Amino acid sequence: MAKTTFYTNPVLLQTLLNTCEDGKLQLPDFQRSWVWKEERIMSLIASVSRGFPMGALMSLKSKIDTGVVFAYRPIEGAPVAAQTKPEQLLLDGHPRCNGPRQWP
Repeated sequence: MAKTTFYTNPVLLQTLLNTCEDGKLQLPDFQRSWVWKEERIMSLIASVSRGFPMGALMSLKSKIDTGVVFAYRPIEGAPVAAQTKPEQLLLDGHPRCNGPRQWP
């Protein structure tokens, strides 16, 4: 069995936004773009900024130094230079399925 390590890291909202802006946090190229309307996105950010929990964000440490890396792209709207290499890739964690999940 492969050895896998998971980490839980509480991060301040401002720190998270800064890592998006400076390109340390980007999206893997296979990740879909936003599917929410702008009003929902603003509502989520407002809720988090007021201290309401938002669940979990999953990220993958980038392995650029070892040569094992996914193609990546900046998070939409972040003013990141194209040549900036990320330290982490943001994953949304939603299952890829057609339609609602069916529970037994």
